[in-house]
Amino acid sequence: MCSNVIHRGDTYKTPRVLSSLFCSPADLVWREREDDFDWCRCVIDVPLSLNRARPKWKHLEASETYIIED
Repeated sequence: MCSNVIHRGDTYKTPRVLSSLFCSPADLVWREREDDFDWCRCVIDVPLSLNRARPKWKHLEASETYIIED
């Protein structure tokens, strides 16, 4: 199951959209299907990608949700 990535109430569903929000595509850490930017978030390691891009974020473990804070 994909984790959720939320910022300002919007859910970011693909690596392409997620990378446009806070980082460059080079900041994404891929698990599989490298450079398939229109796949779901399951193909990237979300916490490692967030750490690399350095936005402020928190993880809600019960729901596998990552909240990007302002």
